Amino acid sequence: MPQGARWVDAQSGTYIMQRVLASKAGMSTGLATRSLDDGSEQTVILKMFDQPLFNEVLWRRYATINDPHLPKLLDMFEYEGRVSIVLEYVPGEDLHDYVARKGRLEVHEAARILSDLCEADAALAAARIVHRDIKPSNVILSFDGASLIDPGIARIAGEGEPKRHDTIILGSLGYASPEQVGYAETTAQSDVFSLGRVLGFMLCAIPPTERSYHELLHDPSMVPTPIAALVDRCCALEPSSRPLDATQLKGELMRALQASGVRGYVVSQGRPAPPGPPRVDAPPNPLQSASVAPTQAPLDCHSPQILGVQPASRATRKGPAWVVAIVALVFGALFCIEGFFNPSQSLPIWGNIIYGLSMGILGNFAAGYEIVSFFLLRGDYAHDPAPRIRCVKHVAIWWGVCFGILMATSALARAIG
Repeated sequence: MPQGARWVDAQSGTYIMQRVLASKAGMSTGLATRSLDDGSEQTVILKMFDQPLFNEVLWRRYATINDPHLPKLLDMFEYEGRVSIVLEYVPGEDLHDYVARKGRLEVHEAARILSDLCEADAALAAARIVHRDIKPSNVILSFDGASLIDPGIARIAGEGEPKRHDTIILGSLGYASPEQVGYAETTAQSDVFSLGRVLGFMLCAIPPTERSYHELLHDPSMVPTPIAALVDRCCALEPSSRPLDATQLKGELMRALQASGVRGYVVSQGRPAPPGPPRVDAPPNPLQSASVAPTQAPLDCHSPQILGVQPASRATRKGPAWVVAIVALVFGALFCIEGFFNPSQSLPIWGNIIYGLSMGILGNFAAGYEIVSFFLLRGDYAHDPAPRIRCVKHVAIWWGVCFGILMATSALARAIG
């Protein structure tokens, strides 16, 4: 998709690529101009998908959403074997650059931005769409609030048969939920995790992957305790410990603001979607700064009470892990004992090898995964859980393989002897 490339669609008109913003296998995004009937040009975002990656049902659902904090879908067409999505261009400065320029945000300003994002995500959830890539660089601040952009890796929640986990790892490190690295299936609560991480980023001005993030987030002189507790609740490893969706998160944000003593600010209850054509014909720079309303009220952080925003307790998170780990360990031990002491004398050598490998790997993988998961993933999750989950899987796999080889060797020795 080179700069200056031209697309001509019989119904949609002519598109000219001005700048390539992102390109990865099977999907690319660029800033383009569209020629209108009156001879003028409109700046748009053009996303192009290879056919296997394009979900027509999802994008037709997205086209029905009319929310002021989400870019409108303007057009959809196929050209030279690829499907193109034309989205409204939202001018402004992305949240990542805004925080880098300004530093950490006051609670009332961060809450205003999060409120807009909750409205956007609630609109997606109403259409059963999970965004899966909520992060500061996908939040644009403009004169009419914050907008959530780039739903390029979104999916339909509960689409098809129920799945134990998403099979493709997608998202951004530090903001992607644990479900997005294969821990479970993504739902609306996966977006809540990302929204919590974005809130933490705004209040600390450092990415959640930094070691000092957890310390800053829980420093009452910087972040009021109720707000930090809300971030912890949003970012719980177990999805059931998080708010159910963005609508519930917005309600808990209101209570946390009251508990924090934030004065003179009420989270907006939403604005009507602008009628007619897209809100603005943008300048050519997709990251051009836009003025952001100044903060409105001083912050009073002396209120000690917390109104209904307690994080999930450790006991609640640990209990099921103990039970599963013990059961898995018992079954794993039985498989090991069976593979080690009782190989089938009637089987040939290769049969004993397969028997020992399968029993050892299956049993020890089950025990290893649950036990190592419990010891590595418990606690307050001060750092991003995604690398830990991958570490758990690698450890469990090698644990199972090593014990499987041991069992197979023992079975082979007994069979030969």
